[in-house]
Amino acid sequence: DDDDDDDVDADDDDDEEKKKKRSLRFLGACADARELVLDGNPGIARVPASFGALAKLETLSLDDTRVATVPAAVFEGCVSLKRLSLKKTRIARDENAAAKLRAVAGFDAFDARRARSRDKQIACDVLGSGMDDVLGTNETKR
Repeated sequence: DDDDDDDVDADDDDDEEKKKKRSLRFLGACADARELVLDGNPGIARVPASFGALAKLETLSLDDTRVATVPAAVFEGCVSLKRLSLKKTRIARDENAAAKLRAVAGFDAFDARRARSRDKQIACDVLGSGMDDVLGTNETKR
């Protein structure tokens, strides 16, 4: 097992945790997925790098999980990602973790897509999609 692909902290003796770990990783094979909501799953501590294969993914919600970072593969591979919700995660509670996430390769491209998406919503007088971005600003970084 590659540490980058581990998505939950599991005891080697706990078969149920191993099953959860394997099942989350294989969500990366859902090539046509546009929205992935994994809120309220305390067993999720890591986002699998395999999620980077979800090029059509527009929304990733990981609220109320133990996620502490998102791998570069997700920001680089999820070229349609515009909404990332990380409420009640380690990232949301720790400014150092949020700063580290902003430094991950591919985050700037994600943030630009997110800002353009928000600009379009405001221009069309659409005031929200029900998703809150925890990170980033409404301005595109230059």
